[in-house]
Amino acid sequence: MEKINHKLIQEFIKQNVKLEFASAGDCHGDLSRLKKFTEDCLAENELSLIIATGDYQRQPTKNYSEARRNIMDLFSNLKKCSKKILVLGGNYEIPGVTADCALELGEPFFSIGSTYSSEENRHPGNYMYFQGFHFIGVEGSNPINGLFPGEREENELEWALEKAIGMAKRQLDFNRTILVTHSPPYDCGSRDQLGCFGLPMQYWGKHVGSKAYQKFIFNQKPLIHVCGHVHEGVGLTLYVWNKKEHKLPFEDIRMGEYEKIAILYKKNTKRVTLCVNHGTLEHWMYMRYRIAETENYIGIEVAKRRLGGKDALSKLIDKVAMKKIYKRIIFLDVSPSEILSW
Repeated sequence: MEKINHKLIQEFIKQNVKLEFASAGDCHGDLSRLKKFTEDCLAENELSLIIATGDYQRQPTKNYSEARRNIMDLFSNLKKCSKKILVLGGNYEIPGVTADCALELGEPFFSIGSTYSSEENRHPGNYMYFQGFHFIGVEGSNPINGLFPGEREENELEWALEKAIGMAKRQLDFNRTILVTHSPPYDCGSRDQLGCFGLPMQYWGKHVGSKAYQKFIFNQKPLIHVCGHVHEGVGLTLYVWNKKEHKLPFEDIRMGEYEKIAILYKKNTKRVTLCVNHGTLEHWMYMRYRIAETENYIGIEVAKRRLGGKDALSKLIDKVAMKKIYKRIIFLDVSPSEILSW
């Protein structure tokens, strides 16, 4: 078996990086953790984009004025951020209120989940082109129990996605498209799978993701799908597509603190989709991404982070133990030795 040099993989990704960003969600009213997430991102010069995927309020409310006040209080503390911030509402937010707050505050905020629409008070998704990549977003969640203000029917989510695609003034390359939503897609490994803590037994292991998002992924095959909502679904599911038919998830990887995953493949022979559930700021976690590209190859790094980073003792233990950089490195139609020629 060919020996894998983790340092070499990391250097390839860093030297050929095209986009670096971070994503988080579900702060549930905790401003200190939202601010800490932003501070962590600001400390990294290479990172140019921050994504926040909803459930900003401590409690859901169907009162628009109250929701708007809650979100403005959170967002106004991030107004001086020097990096672009993409925001969308979750199931805790009334559709459209997050977009209205982002519009009023202006830069650095951009509502990727919703734009204003007078069409029967419906809220289409939104689109943004940034550093060579297409971002498509839809806010809210698929139906839960009818009690949350941000719940939307699956056909409405499909409509919102179609509208978001239509907003692109250029030909969309889904190989370079990043889908941003609050909810994960349906039956996506363990990304949308409920655990057992605090739930009745009949819900244990149940898949609760969106079928509209599942359909979009299978039809369009975006490069990355960023989501949250299901707190216990932290990690990534890797889809590998072939030309004739859809394949089941190739890898389903749960991620612990500080773990990194790297995927490397040839552009002309493989097409992949990474569905990443970044967990919840309420539990101190977020995700950090690097997308690297050469003429023939793509490398993607996904790292699970904890707010504030590692403490001094953890760093010392890592240094003494000489831990591997990556939990997993997945090669698709490429061998480790090829990296030397990249």
